[in-house]
Amino acid sequence: MLQGVLLEGDDLLANHPTLIESLRDDLRKRGGIENKRITIQNNQELKKLMASSSGKINSMIEITRREYACLQNKLSMVILTDYIRVEALNLESYSKIGVVPIFKAMVKANICPNIAILAGGLKVVPKSLIPFVQEKLPTCIVQTYMEQQYMKTICI
Repeated sequence: MLQGVLLEGDDLLANHPTLIESLRDDLRKRGGIENKRITIQNNQELKKLMASSSGKINSMIEITRREYACLQNKLSMVILTDYIRVEALNLESYSKIGVVPIFKAMVKANICPNIAILAGGLKVVPKSLIPFVQEKLPTCIVQTYMEQQYMKTICI
């Protein structure tokens, strides 16, 4: 897929020439392009770059925006990631990809009203859902988060 998008002129990202050129440059610098072919199988630095790129968040936002435009309130979506990044909860900016940075970017993009984090011990839900959460999970402690719009719950 990368071969087609980045090197063979595939139209998937034709509206994003700057992104394509940036990705090509990164691949070249890291030795990921050889003989006009993408080679990332044995390149550990490149694998790490691809796995942690915070630029993926913009793609997630765009996908969510398009899905929400089609499905509106019927949209039910799950985004899976390897790291939660709890330390990003109270930081203004954070450069690594994870549950919290994705959540914050989605909230900032203001695409859909009911977005939540349900990851291990961290749950962040819209304030409007707190009565439901407290009814279903009475052992949860509710804390204000993100300017009263969302509530962080800690279940014990």
